[in-house]
Amino acid sequence: MKKETVVKISIAVSLAAIAYSVYTNARVGNICDQLNLAISDISIRTKVDVSNTIIEKAVEQAAEREVHRTIKLATAIVLKNINDEIYSDVKTSVGSSREKISESVAKEISKQVARIDIDDLKRTVRAEAKEHILEKFDGSLDSMLEDHNQNLTNLTKIYSSMAETMAKKV
Repeated sequence: MKKETVVKISIAVSLAAIAYSVYTNARVGNICDQLNLAISDISIRTKVDVSNTIIEKAVEQAAEREVHRTIKLATAIVLKNINDEIYSDVKTSVGSSREKISESVAKEISKQVARIDIDDLKRTVRAEAKEHILEKFDGSLDSMLEDHNQNLTNLTKIYSSMAETMAKKV
């Protein structure tokens, strides 16, 4: 399978995932609207007649807090369920597409490997190996030359010392 086909399949899977996300987002919006209607209905049916304004305010605040808490909890549960569903659907879609893409990629790789010129590859590897060996060998020769020069210097000092000693005795 050609790279273009793999790219087209990937784009198609991505578009499907995006479409599904938009669909589930619309569903979440509908659920939120239903929750808002239910909460409004509850607040309309509930009547609190308290003569004391402080108690009214406290009850009103408590009811507001409870409504918000309930809305948050319900929304969180709905969103979690939708996210889990989206994750599951996308995972399934990607898993099935992955197998198809893997097959095409494996075929393409085997085609490309079959086109490799073995002799050219051998020449390239030999040339690179030769360069690495020469670099290491050159480093060893430099080290050996330094050692040899140091030994010559030491021998010169020894012979000079011997010559001075013999010259003093004569």
